[in-house]
Amino acid sequence: MRRAGDANLEFTGELPPGEVARELGRGMVAYLPYNDGASGRRSSLLAAMANGVPVVSRSGAHTTAELRAAIAVAQTPEAA
Repeated sequence: MRRAGDANLEFTGELPPGEVARELGRGMVAYLPYNDGASGRRSSLLAAMANGVPVVSRSGAHTTAELRAAIAVAQTPEAA
């Protein structure tokens, strides 16, 4: 978060389930840089996609070809 500096980013932290869809709907893109890559077991990834928010994430051993085709893959913050 320190590295984000003056970027137009807002960090919310954990939210109650009822607020997640509202907050996701406000966003233009979800940057979800999971250390082990995007996978279908990530509820935050699935929630973003279900709410129509484009996702940028890392790819890993559990990132399927279908999921890789549905997100923008960026292995580093600079690439994102």
